[in-house]
Formats: sequence, C-alpha cells, structure tokens
Amino acid sequence: MSKKKKPGKKKPAKKKKTTVKPRSAPTTGKRTKTDAPGSNRSGARRVFSIGGKVVLAVLAVWGVLVTTCVAVTPRVFVYPSVALDPANPVFTPFVVRNQGYLSIYDVKVSCAIKDIEFDTGMHFTGGPDYKSRLQGSRHVASVIRAGEDYAEFLPLTGLKLSPIKNGDIAIVVTFRPIKWLPCRRQRLHRFVVQAGKDGQRHWLPQPVDK
Repeated sequence: MSKKKKPGKKKPAKKKKTTVKPRSAPTTGKRTKTDAPGSNRSGARRVFSIGGKVVLAVLAVWGVLVTTCVAVTPRVFVYPSVALDPANPVFTPFVVRNQGYLSIYDVKVSCAIKDIEFDTGMHFTGGPDYKSRLQGSRHVASVIRAGEDYAEFLPLTGLKLSPIKNGDIAIVVTFRPIKWLPCRRQRLHRFVVQAGKDGQRHWLPQPVDK
C-alpha cells in the first residue's frame, strides 16, 4: 500500500510591490521679483514719490520767483494830503509815497492837465491822454527810500488865480528803480475836483481810463 502524502501548507504568494510614482505638480516657473504682487505696489509708490518730489520742487522754485518779483517791483503811489486852503484845491499838496521794499532813484514829478476851470471862468484844456503838461518834469529827490514820502504842490500854486471850480489832472512820477541803470519807470495818477457838502473842494482819485 502506498502512503498518501499529507497535504502540506501552501506558502502564501508573495505580493508584488507596486510603486506609485507621485504626480508632479505643473511647473509654472519660478516667480521673479517683478512677478511678485508686492513689487507692483512698491513700484507705484516709488513713481508717486518721485512725482511728488518733482511737484514740490517746481512749487518751491515758483514761490521763490513770485517772492522775488514782489520784492523787486516798485510800488509808488500818489495821494492828496490835507488842503492848506480848503476853499482852493490848488493849495493841496500831493504826496509821493514809496510803498515798495526797495528805494527809487532820480525821482521827477510833473502835472498833466486834461481840464481845469476857475471861478472867474478861465479855462485850461489839455489832451484827453494826459500828455499836456503844465510844466516839464521837475527833479524832486535823488532817492526816496522804502516807506518814505515826498510832498509836491501843483505848479499853479505860485500863480494869482481864482479858486479851481472843476479840475481833471494827473500827477506823473518818473524814477529809476535801480540806481546804476538808465531805464526809467512812470506812474500816472489821475485826480478830479469834487465839492463836498460843506462847500469845500477836494481832489479825489479816479482811474485813468474812466
């Protein structure tokens, strides 16, 4: 009799190792400094910063120029002072005032006439553009410093005339703004006679082109 083989235990089959390759993420490329979201903001800030500095520099230069022009520009004004004879405007002194920041030199004053009528009926008539002078320009001061005044009477003061009834004149001031330069400036100030309620006559300023 043949011996039956006992069934042996079967060895478990070895499992095959399966290696799963990891999926590679899609390559988008390395971000450069210019691609970073913060870099755009910093660039814009840099542009605005440079633009702001340029604007401030322009404004500063403009301010210096304006200040210099205001300081250098002559400011010469003429106004009537207190009448020495309230009944006759001829005896009213006119004051030349330098309200600028610099002195004016070689100052000359003249009186231009458009129309003057006296109580006696005597009548003087000049041109409409105030080019007719009662007298030539008279030198009154070598220098008038900033803030100083100079008083000047009308050339009619020395004449024996009746009081002025109506008048339209202009006080013309010429001067040199810079002492060593020959160029001259001219200021023309117009005045008319106006009677007050008390009967006194006064010189009132008026625009030249009125």
